Amino acid sequence: MSKLWNSVCCKTSYYRKENKLPTPDYTTKKLSNWTYADMKREFKISMDLFSENGFSEECVFLAYRCVCLKLCFPDIEKPDISSITENVMANTIHIIEAFKADPNLKEIPTKREYERQISEYRTAATHGLVLSEEESAELSEDIKTALELLQSSGHIDKKEDDDYDEGITLDGYKFPDISVESTLRSPPPADSDERLREKLSERAYEMLTEYEREDEIIDLDFLENEFLKPNSLELTNKLREFVELYDGREYIWHAPRFFIDYPYSLNWYKGYSIGMQLDWGKNIKDGVCYFAVMQENIPPYLGPEIGSDGNIHFYGNDYWKNYPDISPLSPEEFFEREARERYKDQLLLDRRRELENKYLIPEIRTASM
Repeated sequence: MSKLWNSVCCKTSYYRKENKLPTPDYTTKKLSNWTYADMKREFKISMDLFSENGFSEECVFLAYRCVCLKLCFPDIEKPDISSITENVMANTIHIIEAFKADPNLKEIPTKREYERQISEYRTAATHGLVLSEEESAELSEDIKTALELLQSSGHIDKKEDDDYDEGITLDGYKFPDISVESTLRSPPPADSDERLREKLSERAYEMLTEYEREDEIIDLDFLENEFLKPNSLELTNKLREFVELYDGREYIWHAPRFFIDYPYSLNWYKGYSIGMQLDWGKNIKDGVCYFAVMQENIPPYLGPEIGSDGNIHFYGNDYWKNYPDISPLSPEEFFEREARERYKDQLLLDRRRELENKYLIPEIRTASM
């Protein structure tokens, strides 16, 4: 495991404070200080923020994430937090704005789900935030509008989120019976950073050079002569370039998870340590050999793979969802996508922190902890 990931794991993944945090009592007191007009205004400001920064297709859902309240450790004896006033307001605005923008509707609730939330909200003994009579009337009218929009769209049923897609099977793959007990390593080329800057945007370049690169990368002569040639494979120019430019690099960023009873910042990150692994995880199909190359912090080696063709390939179930076309990407395409996600997550984190400090009661703030 790399020095960076080892530091992350030791400082976050095994340092659990969440069980010491009191769960907010959302059945007896309000959780926020905003009005319905406040939330509508802030929702629109959030949408504009994300649109202006290149995320217009996702702006409605990102704005919704900024105002939705969730529990990481819900108490099953208490009402579902989705039924509190704050979340009913959030989902109602979410649905109406989604239809205005005419996006892909997969991120909004189905009519059945929304009706269940509204039923729980109307029958709950307590409602979190207490609205004025005028605001309650406005929310009721908007709820009616949201239900009509869902009904007219036919957006009633959808596949459950936890349905499992088996993904790609390994039929037709072969596994080399070659043992590589040790791998020779060599320093990266002196001009690799300069070449990297020419290939990537400033955002992606900054992501890949924020942390110090490993001193040594896999030795290309060893890779070619001791592994590829014995398996009737060639060291392609694209694979050579991948090793020279990317092997030994790593990047990381905070991934926003806004649980009101859990300090998200202690244990969830995105990013990879990039390093070709020859000792395991190898398979060959149609003249292309695939290597484990993207190491996550916990558990390791579950990221995309690099092919001997020099492209990034995706076989895990999560990657089928993120890359539904199942097409391999060039390293540059992949890292540009990663840099875009990193930038989006920072925008989301900053905006959520701003709203929490402005409207949520101190006992449930998470992003600013």
